[in-house]
Amino acid sequence: MALKKNQKKRDVLLYAAPYFNADMRWFTHFACGDPLLAFTVGKKRIAAITVLEMERFKKESRFDIVVDFGAEMAKLRKDVPDAGPADLAVALIKRYGGNAFMVPPDFPAAVYDKLLKLGLDVVVGGSPFFPNRAIKTAEEIEFLRQGIVRRFSCR
Repeated sequence: MALKKNQKKRDVLLYAAPYFNADMRWFTHFACGDPLLAFTVGKKRIAAITVLEMERFKKESRFDIVVDFGAEMAKLRKDVPDAGPADLAVALIKRYGGNAFMVPPDFPAAVYDKLLKLGLDVVVGGSPFFPNRAIKTAEEIEFLRQGIVRRFSCR
């Protein structure tokens, strides 16, 4: 992401189910149907994911810190009974650092609104959110080739 003049460097923050969100799937290199929280702080990648997917996520993704979404929410709800994903994001950001974030254009509006109310410096980014998604690795090109061959082969 090229910065415009006088634009501050922002980390990214995503909240989505990778199975249904291409940006999250690309960012995490992981697919599951449950929403997860993922963000960067500098070069560090941090995620909060359901305990049922945690071990597989640790093996398949390239994240530095992975926490149990449910356990972290349970801790938060002792003090804030109606805590949700935005509260968890702010708590984890306070724990691991970071101060300015960009979210994708399809980020949940209610979560974005709550992040603002909780005082997080967050803006909505453009589309494509991750321009590098268009650049394919050799492995991705092979997956595409195999998919096309399977789709159009007459077996």
